[in-house]
Amino acid sequence: MERGTKLKIQETALDLFSQRGYSNVSIREIGKIVGIKESTLYYHFKNKQEIYDVLLSEFRTLTQNILKGFQQELGRVAEIQKAAFVDAGLAYFFQYLLENTVLKFLRMLMIDQYTNKEAAQLYQLLMFENPLEHNHQVFEYLIHKKYFKQENPEYLALHYFSPFFVLFQRYFATGEVREEIKLIAKHELCIHLNTFYDTYSISSAKGDKYESI
Repeated sequence: MERGTKLKIQETALDLFSQRGYSNVSIREIGKIVGIKESTLYYHFKNKQEIYDVLLSEFRTLTQNILKGFQQELGRVAEIQKAAFVDAGLAYFFQYLLENTVLKFLRMLMIDQYTNKEAAQLYQLLMFENPLEHNHQVFEYLIHKKYFKQENPEYLALHYFSPFFVLFQRYFATGEVREEIKLIAKHELCIHLNTFYDTYSISSAKGDKYESI
C-alpha cells in the first residue's frame, strides 16, 4: 500500500509538472488528486523538491539504460544495412523521446527552463548536448569501421539529429499524442533517415533499400 501510494504521488506530480511546470504545482494539489491528506503525502516525501529529485533520478536511470543498450548493440554490428539504420532512428524517436515518462519530463523542463536555471541546463543537456555528443561518437565509430564516408562526424551528428528536434517540437512538444500525428512524423522521419543513409553510407552504393510507410 505504501509503495503504491508513493508511486501514485510520483505519477501525479509528473503529470502536473508536465502540464504546468514544477513551480506552478503545489503539494496540496498533488495530494488532492492522489486522494490523500497533505500530511500523508509528507510521510512519503519531505517536500516537493524531493519528489522532483526522485523523478529525476529515475529518469536518468532510464536514459542511461537505453543508451547502454544501444551502445552494446552497436558493438555487435558487422554491417550497417539501411533497414537497421532507419529502424534505429525510429526507435530513438518513438520509443525514447515519445516514451510516456520521458515525454512528460521533457515537457516539464520546457516549461520550467524560463524560470529555473537548473531546468534550463538540464533541458539543454537532454535535448541537445547529450544527443549530439552521442551521435558524434556513433558516426566516428561508423567512419572508422568504413561503414560511412569520411566526413566530419560533428557535422554528421548535427545533420542527423536536427530533424528529430524539429519533428518533436512541431508535433509532440505540447498537446495529445495522437496516432495520426505519429504516422505523419514517422513518414517524415523515414524520408530523412533514408536520404541521410543514401548520402553518407558506403553501403548505399550497393543498392541497399528500405521501404517506409
